[in-house]
Amino acid sequence: MLQSYLRTLFSPQVDLEDFGAWRDHILSVVLFVTMVLGVLVAVPSVLLALSDGLWPVALFDVIAVVWVVTIGLKSSLSLRARAWNLCVLLYLLGLALLVTIGGVSQIYLLAFPVMAALFLGLRPALFALVLNAVTLPATGYLANADLQLMGYAVQPLVKWIVISANFTFVSSIVTISIVVLLNGLEKVFARIRASEENLNEAQQIAGVGSYILDFSTGHWESSHELDRLFGIDAGYERSVPGWEALIHPDDRGTMDQYFKNQILELHKAFNKEYRIVRQGDQKQRWVHGLGRLEFDAQGGLQKMIGTIQDITEHKKSEEALKLFRALIDQSHDAIEVVDPDTFRFLDVNQTECLALGYSREEMLSKTVFDIDPIFDRSMSMEFVQNLRKAGSMVIEGRHRRKDGSEFPVEVSLAYIELDRNYLLTIARDI
Repeated sequence: MLQSYLRTLFSPQVDLEDFGAWRDHILSVVLFVTMVLGVLVAVPSVLLALSDGLWPVALFDVIAVVWVVTIGLKSSLSLRARAWNLCVLLYLLGLALLVTIGGVSQIYLLAFPVMAALFLGLRPALFALVLNAVTLPATGYLANADLQLMGYAVQPLVKWIVISANFTFVSSIVTISIVVLLNGLEKVFARIRASEENLNEAQQIAGVGSYILDFSTGHWESSHELDRLFGIDAGYERSVPGWEALIHPDDRGTMDQYFKNQILELHKAFNKEYRIVRQGDQKQRWVHGLGRLEFDAQGGLQKMIGTIQDITEHKKSEEALKLFRALIDQSHDAIEVVDPDTFRFLDVNQTECLALGYSREEMLSKTVFDIDPIFDRSMSMEFVQNLRKAGSMVIEGRHRRKDGSEFPVEVSLAYIELDRNYLLTIARDI
């Protein structure tokens, strides 16, 4: 149990972009160290104080240890509540020791503004500095006016003013430095979080998630969009077996061999389309995975950094297009898509190719004038304008085969305007 607690404490899963979470974690570490070392220091201190008859000092030590243990174990308290408790404790302990044993207490008073700067920010830190600057000369003079300082033959009050000025000078440098450093870090964290949010939004729009696979541990990190795509949460096991468990059962064997042969053995970049089954709702999705490999100094695999994109809709469109193409090719009529400006064929179905004796590639290199011997080139533009106005029409013509033979056809034409203009013709052998 203790080992688990220590592992959580010193190797936390803290959100790197959440500055408040880091402050809270650092405070937990400080309180834990303070509890452990405080007990070790307090025991001989209490015994020594009791042996010298300094009951107040012993009492202060016991109260301080109990106080630290209480706020250390009260994890339900907010960051500010625990931080203020620690700061107040340091100030009161320093004040009590200042009254009872003198200048050695300054080390606790120094910790007061430092902890305030670290966990509470600029204003509490400035308040702590001012309070210390007032406390030292006033309480120090009243409680320990006979403090001896080598080389200073002045009044006790002057001595304490000198002490306080030097103490405030040093503690201000340390405290303000911490505040400036933390403010800079907070701005960096804010920019990182903003960049992360922008990246997440861009990935969500594109349906693309990102990952980093560490080959030394076999574990991977994933973006929020990839988690959404996979239907997994923060507790999911992000390992190679965990990734394989998300793959569709019918693709799992193929992907396992691909990963072992192409990635682990041949060190090729990852580039594969495959199906997954989402962990949350068990829905099947098509994804396209890409990955760039990184190697160590010895040439061994170190990391793979890449993206995984949801291509389900693209696959559906692709399947629908294949189905449509199959239906077009099975039609008994010849179907042609023609450029209305050049009369070059942009697409033809299989029936057209078989009827004329050309391959599809050959047909796409030809124009209407190559296969229709009676179509008047000089009247072609006027013909297109009339078709555009009418929208569609039916005409009779002739088609010439590759071997030179001809046959009559009835041609249905339509003028289509999409991202560009097209002529759609359906020719029937009559």
